[in-house]
Amino acid sequence: MSAQSHLAADNASGGSEWAGYFGSSELRQFGWFHDAEPRLGRPAVVLCPPYGLETLSAHRTLREMALRLAHTGFPTLRFDYVSTGDSAGGELDEVDATPVLLESIERAVDAARERFGTAQVVLAGFRLSALLAASTASTRNDVCGLVLVASPPSGRAFIRESRMFGGGAQRTDAGYKGLVLPEGFRISDASCASISALKWPKALPTGLRAAFVVDRDDIPAAKACADALSQAGVECRYEVLPGVPGMLATPYEAIVPTRIIDAVVAWMNTAIAPTSSTEGRIAAPSGNGAGIAATARLSGDTDGAIIERPVRIGSHPSLSGIMSEPANARPGERRQGLLVLDRVGTGRMWVRLARRRAERGDIVVRVNLAGTGDSDQRPGQDEMHMYDEGNATDVASAVAWMRAKLPIDRCAVVGLCAGAYHALNAILQDAPVDTVYSVNQVIYQWLPGMSLDPSKADIGHLILTKNASRSATDIGQWKRLLRGEIDLRRHLGALVLHAMDLLGKAFGPLLRPLALGRAEDISIAKLRAATSRNTSLRLIFSDDDPGFARMNLRASHILPELRRTGRFSMDVMTDTDHTFTTRESQQRFFALLDGYLDSSQPVAVRRNTAASAIEIGATKRA
Repeated sequence: MSAQSHLAADNASGGSEWAGYFGSSELRQFGWFHDAEPRLGRPAVVLCPPYGLETLSAHRTLREMALRLAHTGFPTLRFDYVSTGDSAGGELDEVDATPVLLESIERAVDAARERFGTAQVVLAGFRLSALLAASTASTRNDVCGLVLVASPPSGRAFIRESRMFGGGAQRTDAGYKGLVLPEGFRISDASCASISALKWPKALPTGLRAAFVVDRDDIPAAKACADALSQAGVECRYEVLPGVPGMLATPYEAIVPTRIIDAVVAWMNTAIAPTSSTEGRIAAPSGNGAGIAATARLSGDTDGAIIERPVRIGSHPSLSGIMSEPANARPGERRQGLLVLDRVGTGRMWVRLARRRAERGDIVVRVNLAGTGDSDQRPGQDEMHMYDEGNATDVASAVAWMRAKLPIDRCAVVGLCAGAYHALNAILQDAPVDTVYSVNQVIYQWLPGMSLDPSKADIGHLILTKNASRSATDIGQWKRLLRGEIDLRRHLGALVLHAMDLLGKAFGPLLRPLALGRAEDISIAKLRAATSRNTSLRLIFSDDDPGFARMNLRASHILPELRRTGRFSMDVMTDTDHTFTTRESQQRFFALLDGYLDSSQPVAVRRNTAASAIEIGATKRA
């Protein structure tokens, strides 16, 4: 029995929300359709997300805006561009992304009109997508309004800003000539050129009656957009509002800008009147020309096609996930399950891993933990915290759901950083997990008030001393020190703590039995407890990661003891960073996981081909 027949009651719908796919059969797009409550004959709204890391940062903002608009009477679609997020398509690293993004908006408009039965739409664009939305509106006669949030003055200005603030200190693959943004997102040279050529349209269809331009209050830059729309004959409202920096902060620190959402909803209620197909514009489409469906078939190598579908797991909170499974699964065939504790990841890393493993025979679920992505907020909490202790219980619940609903014999969990923290804690809650792959775990105990900045955590001195050693030959850093721009006392304190760590590593095993020296690190107790269960624990570290520095200094003496349990291993990958920014490091990481996961698959579905070879010296067993 395939996984599909097990999921009749576990679709991704939540009240008036429905998640599914649309567009061409070759390049399916993922989206959330929010039906209006109540239907007031108003046009649909299509929310066009930002691009790159900003997409992840602004995700909760777009979700909240969609919910508010639908509740006000505007049916709303939010979606992922082709080759981004949960949509189909390979990476856009080497191609011109602009036509792909514009075509994605076109298909989203068609899907929204068909799903909601509306004749017209309002396009809402954020950051770069403000330009894309305006460009799309200039070529269609079914767009009656525009909402543009934090738009750049031009495409050229967007690329210039990206180079200035986002593309400086990122790791890059050898030979890559494009722009590398934070967390491994990329803009090819061809994309940089085509985005730079984007300008505000000089003419717009007469049916486009109104626009609302929301500018940021820290660096206002959208007045040029408002002026261009006004000159094109559109009644344009321009307003500067706070909240954009918080909306675009790192995903785990992003803040939903309620002032902006309130203003957009208020403007929509006053400026966008109910419409019908009898106003001289094209009628709402009928049928399924937009290809709207609950599942998507993604082609793979030879027989490696896979099926993807959104799923909902549990309640209070309900977790949102995407499941990938082999398209050629035979009735009664048992598989290996893999739970990934994130939906997208650095440079879309988790999407690529899930599809790779599904092609190799596994059933993979990528899930957002409570308060992130499309998962519900935990009851009684106003905001998400990445180290929320309740997440371990959610991991255990997700594993139990997979075992109950899916045809799997085994279930493994992979998590990075905070995801690794929750996966380890799930073992300690006796979750029914066969193997946990803990990747670059830094923190082993979260206490209220702790900083999310690793340099201010209990191992912050390790980061400071490593950075100081790298800067020893940097004349610029010495000049900053002489100008008083570097906190010398903090760095000296870090050196003292580092020296204590070195002494503890050398003499701790001798002093602790005598009740002398520093107490054992919390990681030791947790690792011992985890390996006393029936779950295998595979630690994977980047050699430059603070989590590995912690393990090396404070827990290396117990590694032989842990290995003797037969349920523990530790791999260290060279030339990688905390989030595997480069494509090359991601490929080595995938190959490492393939080696473990292929060998644990049920014999009936195990691939005959071995996992991809790992370059000698790139990964070592510690």
